[in-house]
Amino acid sequence: MDIFYENHIGERIDLNSENIILQYQEFFNYSWDATIRNRKIKGFKRDSATLPVTVAVTAETEDEYLQIIEEFYRITEKDILAVAPGKLYINEYYLRCYISGDIKQDAFKGILFQIKNLTLVTDYPFWIKETTYQYLSEPLEAVKYTDLEAGIMFPEFPFDFAPVRGEKILENPSFTDSNFIMTIYGFAEGPQVSIAGHPYRVETTIYEGERLVIDSKKGTAKKIGRLGEVVDCYNARQKDYSIFKKIPAGLNVFQWSGGFGVDITLFDERSEPKWSL
Repeated sequence: MDIFYENHIGERIDLNSENIILQYQEFFNYSWDATIRNRKIKGFKRDSATLPVTVAVTAETEDEYLQIIEEFYRITEKDILAVAPGKLYINEYYLRCYISGDIKQDAFKGILFQIKNLTLVTDYPFWIKETTYQYLSEPLEAVKYTDLEAGIMFPEFPFDFAPVRGEKILENPSFTDSNFIMTIYGFAEGPQVSIAGHPYRVETTIYEGERLVIDSKKGTAKKIGRLGEVVDCYNARQKDYSIFKKIPAGLNVFQWSGGFGVDITLFDERSEPKWSL
């Protein structure tokens, strides 16, 4: 089983090694808080959580032990000082969180050994798995011409002059609708895609080297320029159909003109990670 902590700048601690072992079972306990109005349950919510974490650390020499606990402290403390959460991974799922507390030195039967109770803090207590799909722009098919009258050439336009739409399958592996980040790459004018029959459209022009990023969880639509400049496109979104509608679970038909590239990252969010052998 892959268990590791990655801080906000990508530095990792292996938590399932011969030197550091995380007792991960103890923080899988969770509960939902009911929202009650007029003595009736109207919904459920989960806010921040503070959870105990037990870590066992062993080493054969004092120098090795000190190196291990210093590395642990250095990686976790950077997140706290920067107020930027890291990610605790169990296989493909991660929890955005902070780990606080220190590991003190002790000796046991000639081997340096310590079991330490630390604290895990998160303001979004959900385990997340990301699945990304990429739809590349498709080359235009060669336009065929036919002689309708002597000396005059006319193109044959399929589908009553409508552009040919690309069509692919987008599979959401979650058991429920999922938040997403959609990135559209230029050139595209008034880009629109359709997922499960629902249109996602923003009335803007994306030039070569630019990209439009739609984040359903944050409710934002931003265009990123060639030099990293950001343009807010929230007011340019299509108003009749929400561009932040979650992606349905299961197989979905994905349709677009094929004239621009699209990346879609789906977020499977669970109260506990999916168990697998």
